[in-house]
Amino acid sequence: MDGSLQRIEGVMIGRLVALEDGRPLVLGRLVEPAGPEVLRDGERVRVTAAERIELRVGKASIIMEKDGRITIRGSYVTSHASATNRVRGGSVHLN
Repeated sequence: MDGSLQRIEGVMIGRLVALEDGRPLVLGRLVEPAGPEVLRDGERVRVTAAERIELRVGKASIIMEKDGRITIRGSYVTSHASATNRVRGGSVHLN
């Protein structure tokens, strides 16, 4: 078999491939980049990562670490609750 040709194995069946002008000429297999897993079921979205998840926009950020630390930063941070709004922890530092 020529070095530019490759046999399609059973594990490749059902995978996404690139086509040329809609013709069944497979140019290559599309490989999903390693990264966070995102699951959507219509009602919720779950993002899972091994080390860290960061949400950033402008000067605001939410960072979650695998060791359980969560950091929320912003110019103004507001917390609203229609019921009890609790701040709990081993120790709580205000200002």
